[in-house]
Amino acid sequence: MIRRRVVTGWLALIVVGAIVLAISSVINPAQAAPASQPVAQPATAKQSVAISLSGKIPQTQGLGRSQIVAPAAAYPNAVLYSQYDNASSGDVSSQDFDSAFQQYEDQAADDFPITSSQNWSITEVDAAGQNTGNAPTAFNIYFYTSVVSGAVTIPGSPVYSATNQAATQPTTGNYVIPLTVPAVLSGNSSYFLSVQARLNYSGGGQWYWQNRSVQASSPASWRNPGNGFGSGCTVWSEKLVCVPTEAGTDQIFTLQGMIIGSATNTPLPTNTPTTAPTHTQSPSSTPQPTHTPGGPTDTPVTITATPTTCANVFTDITGNLFYTAIHYLNCRAVINGTDATHYSPAVTSTRGQFAKVIVLGFGIVSYTPMGTPDFSDVPASYFAYLYIESGYHAAILSGFDRASCQAAGQPYPCYLPNRPITRGQLTKLVVNATHYPLYTPTSGPTFTDVPASNVFYASIETAAHKMVVSGYSDHTFRPNNNIRRDEMAQIVYKAVITP
Repeated sequence: MIRRRVVTGWLALIVVGAIVLAISSVINPAQAAPASQPVAQPATAKQSVAISLSGKIPQTQGLGRSQIVAPAAAYPNAVLYSQYDNASSGDVSSQDFDSAFQQYEDQAADDFPITSSQNWSITEVDAAGQNTGNAPTAFNIYFYTSVVSGAVTIPGSPVYSATNQAATQPTTGNYVIPLTVPAVLSGNSSYFLSVQARLNYSGGGQWYWQNRSVQASSPASWRNPGNGFGSGCTVWSEKLVCVPTEAGTDQIFTLQGMIIGSATNTPLPTNTPTTAPTHTQSPSSTPQPTHTPGGPTDTPVTITATPTTCANVFTDITGNLFYTAIHYLNCRAVINGTDATHYSPAVTSTRGQFAKVIVLGFGIVSYTPMGTPDFSDVPASYFAYLYIESGYHAAILSGFDRASCQAAGQPYPCYLPNRPITRGQLTKLVVNATHYPLYTPTSGPTFTDVPASNVFYASIETAAHKMVVSGYSDHTFRPNNNIRRDEMAQIVYKAVITP
């Protein structure tokens, strides 16, 4: 009887030991794996929790999202195309791995159109992404033609490649990648961009390109030639076919650079009402912030700025004091003529016209609100709608207060785009666009008609200090005068070239 109890006890201990050993191997599979088990393997997307670089299996998608902050364009660059918004909760691997992990080398790519006949010189690519382990400091950048394969559009032939391009992160997860040699792409075509991190997985980590929840043009593509991830997508295929549990059809990126070649300028309408008001702007009717704009558009829009010189097509600016400014801005497609051969330098400029000039001149990112327009008197059909919304969203332009809208017979909030813009108003908008630190003279006002109490005092003094504006020989600035088109060009030109 005693012997039977002893045997039963030993059997119980053996069973308990086996259970403990099994639990231990589940909790710590790295220790339980044979010595020949491979070390960490790449994942196709970032994990939602911190992971070590040992004993993990590949994944194709990530959880969480980058805090996306689109890098600003620095003159002479302009934003040529942007879909730097609508970040989804996922991201996809796109990496040039070290030799021990070549079977996992993969690429993601997303498309974009060049809708005009002008050629683009792309000098910078910006992309949002996340990483495990070390962050990448260099990327490979590729551009491909766009081809239709069956029912999907995928990357075709490569038209540009730049490997090992140094990158920076102005803010975490937002990468700025200047190209050592610009990518020159022809107009009226669609292309795919591939952003591929150069990062050693051994002791380093992995990078994942941030997904975008809104689709623009065709969905993103992905490939893993060595099939290390086992998806079967060894050639370009639609991303969500390769990784069906991914969140987001597109990728987050911006293209910066310049337009090269001859610009085709559409004459800029004067948009002066039949009964044009002879309004003199007073401080009480100064444009004031109205309300917070809505969310960003789903469809990226191209804003152009041409950096080349060109022949003078205007017959009415020869001998004009501001010829250089007019010619400079016209060659960069920032300003237009009132017809094919006339600039009309003495004609006054309207608030709608100037919105276009300031957005193009300073490379402000394009923006369109979701739903209804932000201003009651600027419908989507208005020629400067895009520019007014973009400038307003960038906190450079503003509408009028409720009383001024009511006095003008417009529902609040209003912009009054056909009203002539004054010298004071324009100077304030230019200072807003340049982000000059405001300057206050210690010896009193510079101009006799712009006292410290004037609503435009700080802006005018700042612009005068930067030598962007000047007054008249009688020491006045005449801030309430409607500005001429040649004066407008001169002030914008001086601001663009003055840091």
